[in-house]
Order: sequence, then C-alpha cells, then structure tokens
Amino acid sequence: MDVARTFSVPPTVVGITDNATYSNVDGESRALVVRCLAPMARRVEQAMNVALLTAEGRKRYFVEHDLAGLMRGDMKARYEAYRIGREWGWLSPNDIRAWENLKGIEGGEEYLSPLNMEERQIADLLGQKTPSMARHYSRSANLADRNRITMETLELENERRSQVVKPISKIVKPGEA
Repeated sequence: MDVARTFSVPPTVVGITDNATYSNVDGESRALVVRCLAPMARRVEQAMNVALLTAEGRKRYFVEHDLAGLMRGDMKARYEAYRIGREWGWLSPNDIRAWENLKGIEGGEEYLSPLNMEERQIADLLGQKTPSMARHYSRSANLADRNRITMETLELENERRSQVVKPISKIVKPGEA
C-alpha cells in the first residue's frame, strides 16, 4: 500500500481489493490515468520533444501521448454522452466516429440544431412574423411558470395513479349474515 501511495497508484491496480466495488474501481482507474500516468507521460513527451525534434521542428510538430482512450469510461456512458452532444448540436456523426476510431461517413459533418434553439422556428410555432416578436411574446407569456405548473400537475396525477388501491374486505363473524 505504501509503494502504491508513493507512485500515486490506486490500491486496486496493484491487487489490493479489500474495499473494492465496481464504482470505486472505475473511479480508481480514472485516478490512475490522471494522477499517475498523465504526469509521467508529460515528462516523457517533453524529453522526446527536446531529444527528437530540432528547434525548427518543434515549431510545427510535437510528441503527445493520447490518454483519452483510457478516460473514455464504459460503453453505455460514452454513448449517452455522444447522444447528448449530438442532440444538442455540438457533435457531428464524424466527431463521434473519430473518437471511436472509426472512419468518417459521407454527410457526417452535419451538426443538428435543436428546434427549441431556432428563433425562426419558435416564431413560426407562436404564429409571429419575426423572431423578435416571438421573443417578446414568449417573455410575456411567462412560459417558465406555465411549464412548472404543468409539471406539478403531471407529477400529482402520476402520484395519484401510482397509489395502490386495496379493496375493503368486510370481516363477517360466524353467526352474522
């Protein structure tokens, strides 16, 4: 344990699994990369840049370890992050494919633009001629309060429907009828 601590290596990496669970092993794997491997990789990169590249070469090139693959997490978490990035418009299909070491696809540079972010579409939905009119009317409509009230109503209805209804059983004593 002391040797692992000296080199910033998590206990599970050296086989000490006394208090190991799936979630803390996953966290410790990330800690290994951030606290142990990344600092070593930086030192090696710096040494290689000096030893292998000329002063002129260092202006155009550099040596770098790509540790992103070690930080990717499990497949479900990655795909969920990709889905969110894609739906909100900051990732294209080819961005995602590149992170998964896949070739780009034709038309894969397209970024989505969520409908709720397009002022012209909001104006059309609200029946306004210009986006500025839509902004004005949506502010005066107090949509946040309306959404909150709608959500509260739905939550109450959901709670009401999820209550278990128990039938009332009448206990009949012998001799009563």
